[in-house]
Order: sequence, then C-alpha cells, then structure tokens
Amino acid sequence: TQSVSVTVTVTFARYIQVGKIVIFSAYLTVTRAGTAANAVQVSLPVAAQADWISNFAQGAGFAMEIFDSSLNLQYRAIGDVSTSSMMIGRPTNSNLVGSLGDRDFVAGLAVNDIIRVAGTYEAATAAMT
Repeated sequence: TQSVSVTVTVTFARYIQVGKIVIFSAYLTVTRAGTAANAVQVSLPVAAQADWISNFAQGAGFAMEIFDSSLNLQYRAIGDVSTSSMMIGRPTNSNLVGSLGDRDFVAGLAVNDIIRVAGTYEAATAAMT
C-alpha cells in the first residue's frame, strides 16, 4: 500500500516457514497508482513475533527494491516491520551518496513500477506439521 491500496500483479511470490522462521520473496508489478510522499508497505505472509518487531525489525533481514519505470531508476531499501503483518520499505536516494534506509520513498508508485521484496523473520507462531 502507499496511503491507498495499490493494485499489483503478483508475478512471483513464495515463502517457507520452518518452525518459527519465515523466509519469503516476491516480485510485484504495480497496476494501480499510489500516493506520493507515502511509504511503500508490503504485507508479510505470516504474522511476525511481537517482541521481534519492537526489538529487531528495523533493517533486520529485509530487502526491498522499487523500480520507477517512468524515470528508469531503481531504489534499494531496507525494510522495517511496521505491524505484525506489514513491512515498510526505507529506500535510499538514487545516487551514490545516499545512505541505505535514510529516507522514505517520496514518489507515488505508478503503473508498471516494480516492487521486489525478500526477507527472513520470526513468526508469532510455529508452523503446523
């Protein structure tokens, strides 16, 4: 989401949960635009452990890349877990002097932009066997 629910086509999405460890990746293509100056958020496949969110979530185990198709720019990002079911991307600016995770993505997501995410985190409950 980006202040509004952004519609995407899920080109690829996979996750595996072993015990309480979740490993996931997804490739999403935007088909309905977002709102500028709002963070890019992506739903997690399994609810995250509450104390993990408050203690380890910032940048731990998450990566995001946003491809801005209108400007032909890629923004690499670290991810923060904002709730038990949502991660938020913190990209750098597009030049070499930016620090990873030092700002929010300020452009609005547009049709044909691409979001790639991957990560590892602790789930709230263990996987059923």
